[in-house]
Amino acid sequence: MLNRFEMTASYNRVLPLKTNVIAALSLALIGIIFLAGGVATSLGVTSSKATCEACGMIVDKDDISALKIVLQDGSEHWGCCPICAEVVGLYYVNDEINAKCFVSGTPIKIVIENGNFSSASATPATGEVMVVAGGACAKNKIVASQTYAEQVKNTYDWASNASIKTVPQSFVAASTKLSDVTPSTELPSIPAVNYIMIGVGVVLLAAAPLSFKLLNTGKSNLSMAASPQV
Repeated sequence: MLNRFEMTASYNRVLPLKTNVIAALSLALIGIIFLAGGVATSLGVTSSKATCEACGMIVDKDDISALKIVLQDGSEHWGCCPICAEVVGLYYVNDEINAKCFVSGTPIKIVIENGNFSSASATPATGEVMVVAGGACAKNKIVASQTYAEQVKNTYDWASNASIKTVPQSFVAASTKLSDVTPSTELPSIPAVNYIMIGVGVVLLAAAPLSFKLLNTGKSNLSMAASPQV
């Protein structure tokens, strides 16, 4: 029958890699996974989404309905629909609104100079740029031509009662809303689960060296208890 000293030696031969090292590395690895996942997801939210500065709606920057307002210094602002984008553009006085035709995806540029509408054009030009005004942000769309505007009205139920406006006409509506809006550059909120993942990751990383120390102390005590008495 093995004595305590022989049992400890046998245990160490079976598990050549120290348990305290395995536990610490495992906690650290899991902590890194949680921390990296939470940070990466949070960065994804702030880089792929934006807040419409006119109404506060969260928009996907890649959404065909999203419009980007670029100021003269190169800074970017966002609108969820043509009317909101025009409100934001008027607020910043001199800028360009970059959009895409809701039907064809054709790039559209609207220029605002000195707080007034200057021009609207599509590239390539397919007709006069128009705005389908449905009375709500989700129902307002910009298109590259009158033909596309009629197509939207005839295709989507939500647009059946919408009016079709030229861009200068849509700016009239935007101007009336400008006095009631203070554009906000607030970033999209990060889901609570992201903070939880980051918090768990930090806790596990902090616990890794502590677990190493505790298990190392426990193993040392076990070895002392198993040593042959003189």
